[in-house]
Amino acid sequence: MRSRVPFDDPRVARAFSLLAALASVTERAHTEATLASGIAAALAAALPLVHLARGDAPRVVVRDAPMRATFTIPLEDTTLVCAFAADDAELDALVPWGEPLRDAITRVVRASFAQVHALARVAAVSRRALGDSARLRDELDRAASPDSIVATSPAMRRLVHEIVPLVAAQDVTVLLRGESGTGKEVIARRLHARSSRARRPFVAINCGALPETLAESALFGHERGAFTGAVRRHLGVFERAHGGTLLLDEIGELGAAMQARILRALQEGELERVGGSATVRVDVRIVAATHRPLEEMVESGRFRQDLFYRLDVVPIELPPLRDRIEDVEPLARAALLRIATRMGRAVPALDAHDVARLEAWHWPGNVRELENLIERALVLTRGDVIELPATFGAPPPRRAARSTMIERFDDAQRRLITEALEACGGRVYGPTGAAARLGLAPTTLQSKMEKLGLRRR
Repeated sequence: MRSRVPFDDPRVARAFSLLAALASVTERAHTEATLASGIAAALAAALPLVHLARGDAPRVVVRDAPMRATFTIPLEDTTLVCAFAADDAELDALVPWGEPLRDAITRVVRASFAQVHALARVAAVSRRALGDSARLRDELDRAASPDSIVATSPAMRRLVHEIVPLVAAQDVTVLLRGESGTGKEVIARRLHARSSRARRPFVAINCGALPETLAESALFGHERGAFTGAVRRHLGVFERAHGGTLLLDEIGELGAAMQARILRALQEGELERVGGSATVRVDVRIVAATHRPLEEMVESGRFRQDLFYRLDVVPIELPPLRDRIEDVEPLARAALLRIATRMGRAVPALDAHDVARLEAWHWPGNVRELENLIERALVLTRGDVIELPATFGAPPPRRAARSTMIERFDDAQRRLITEALEACGGRVYGPTGAAARLGLAPTTLQSKMEKLGLRRR
């Protein structure tokens, strides 16, 4: 029986150092070749290794010396042979060369090769995924999904298939213009998906929905303690979109102060959080969207001219739905499929009569109005054919003329003032005068009396 080796034997320390060196090889090796070279170097540092052979792979030669002992390690698909220029007794003089050490070396080396094999499989899957990304993106573009773009009309076909790919390939600022509900955010997402930033974040914010007191924090973030309720640091949309695309929807709704701060962020590529003093560098592609006439706002002073020219690098105009009637039916069917699937129900049919009603409408709310109409009809439909609301397409009821309302209002004012003057004995001023009784300032009451042709009695 082999005698137990004392723990304080110097050979034990060398054995532990050898196992630690073998384990560290795995952290640096990513292929079988580099792993074999690393194992050979770790063994040669503690033992007189001659060469290391792995199946049919080339040998890793360490030194030129006669082979006197071998150590075999079975791997998953082959065998690793370590040859030494010493016999077992000579090896035992260097490290406790016995079954425990050989088993430990075997477990470490087999685990290392298993990890390298796993990394190789992951790398192969990643390469296949990268190779298929363009094909899959094109398939997704054509699929009937919530993110697909219906482009049947010539205007939309040119926009989606010609303009968007050209603009997406260049890292430039884009200004999307069009009426509300025309799909500006959908186009912004397509620009991001077809750009070099597609694997980075896409962040959208509706500037028109930001309260003036919170706009700065939402856009640029804040530090902890910057204001009451700021219990932790908050990153604004510029930082969250770092490396990707930021959609500033309805940018024409921002006030002058926020316009100035956004201009600096675009020009310098840097910002400061609310309550902070450090400058934060950001790299974002800006896509702005608006339904406002920005040129008129610039002339009236409501929108900064320098910010307008900074945003208007590549303007893209989205046509309203009434100018692309060819898209109404496919848009309706796509919305019907999507909403019915979300509701978990069968997709009802859309008959020709209802298609004609849809195409005859002028769609002031554009695609958003169409989708809302389809959803409302689907909720109310119980049969196999969707039923559009009976009121759809009817003109709104006319309002009563305002002139009669104004005339009656003048008569009511004349009657109330006359009654107040009679009750107060013709007195206008004072706590008991007609002005106090009517809740008006005396000068205001006198002005109304002159306008209505009344005199004090």
